[in-house]
Amino acid sequence: MIPITARLYLGTPSGDELVGNPGFETAGTGGPDVWDVWHEGSAIDEGVIVHGGAHAAELGAGCYLFQSNIDFNVGNVYRLTFWTRSMDGLHAGTFKVEVQSSDFCDADMIPETTSGVPGTTYAQVTAYFIARSVKQAVMATEHVYLWFYGGRGGCYVDDVSLVDMCD
Repeated sequence: MIPITARLYLGTPSGDELVGNPGFETAGTGGPDVWDVWHEGSAIDEGVIVHGGAHAAELGAGCYLFQSNIDFNVGNVYRLTFWTRSMDGLHAGTFKVEVQSSDFCDADMIPETTSGVPGTTYAQVTAYFIARSVKQAVMATEHVYLWFYGGRGGCYVDDVSLVDMCD
């Protein structure tokens, strides 16, 4: 007899938010640490053009932002949502989700993809993915990384959410 494990996808999230500082409201220590748990490549704190709260991330053309070390369950369905808008009104930003392991293996769960929001009004983007393992070593650890890129014209990102739909 072969044991089988199944997870039930109910279409409703567990309610546990996996993203730290999802609205960019908590400041970091200053300098390159603009937001507590987010890591940025020239992204800046936006205090006027926001979707919710008092802060958003402004990613100029060629800039990026990511959050790492998000725990996950292999085989579960996850829902990523975020609000975004273009800076120049012509070009949308991009995003991707990847799994990285401590033994230097990685794989895209969602390859770099356009947000599809080229306008100057905030719109919500929703994407689903199934988390899979990439590690080669038994003792290696794995985490989800969320990436956002400014693209050609720059974009704003706010109110990011990642939830496990199978809990």
